[in-house]
Amino acid sequence: MLSYSWDGNTRVEPALAMRLLFLTQLFAGTNSWDAATHIMSGSNNKTERSKIFKWIATHQDHFYGPSQQKAMLGIYFSPKTRNYFADEFIPSFMGMVLMALHTHQEFQIVTPGDLDQFNGALLILPNIKMLTSPEISALQHLQQKNVFLLFTQDSTPDQAPTNWRTALKALNKAMFKIESPCKGKHYFQMAFKNFNKIVQKKETSSDLQSFALKFMDKLDQYKKWQPTVKLSAPVSLAMRAYYQQGKLHIALLNFTGIKGGQNLVSFPVRNLKLEITLNVTKSNKINFLNYLGDVEVLTGKQNGAYMRWEIPQISNGAFLWLD
Repeated sequence: MLSYSWDGNTRVEPALAMRLLFLTQLFAGTNSWDAATHIMSGSNNKTERSKIFKWIATHQDHFYGPSQQKAMLGIYFSPKTRNYFADEFIPSFMGMVLMALHTHQEFQIVTPGDLDQFNGALLILPNIKMLTSPEISALQHLQQKNVFLLFTQDSTPDQAPTNWRTALKALNKAMFKIESPCKGKHYFQMAFKNFNKIVQKKETSSDLQSFALKFMDKLDQYKKWQPTVKLSAPVSLAMRAYYQQGKLHIALLNFTGIKGGQNLVSFPVRNLKLEITLNVTKSNKINFLNYLGDVEVLTGKQNGAYMRWEIPQISNGAFLWLD
């Protein structure tokens, strides 16, 4: 990922900016890049870069390589809609992703390239305005596999583009629903206004999380499934679940206390509860790797249909995986 960690701001240390950027890139599953300020060469701090890159290399099998998403919840990214209706689509798409991150859902981004391969239970199509013939065929294929489709619109369905309304006629009406107005767009507006305040005040609960949880709970009426991963954590901590070499991995990214241009070191989040369904693991052991730290093995206890681990503290971020 080509991005820049530091642009000369004297109020923050370049090394701290690099740490935060590289962590977010690891969380997203991308390669890290380092260049001095906003040029294409050099480094903001070669000593720090060497230190972080050596740590990444030590644990790279858990960050990079063949990776799979197996989430029951999918969120659709529509290039056609983005190209022609960017102002409507992008806030709705980002709002849905933020809701899933803030409520610590196991989810995956679905694109036209892998649409017909989605093996989940529910696919959200946020503010989609255009669907191509191959996309419609893929959606029909998903419905045949009992995947429920949730379309959200920021306007009433009769105001939607003709292309979109025509596409719906090809689908099984019993296997999709249209919701208006789009909750994703509304949540994006809420997050844009309030997320930084929540993070910087170190609040553990908020209207944001309440809104997102209410929406996610509502999804049960469309298709019920047992979450593979459950995490009790504040909205300021994001979770990503993925399968690396067939083994469940969980990435955690902590934004608590972060303030752009002023503070780039997260405040610790303590006493987290992580649960993984026994369908995935029978072991009470899980590997825990704090960012720039060493691997520890945590021991959990069975809690009904789940194995539960108590995580004493997350600093900037952490990675966990099952053997």
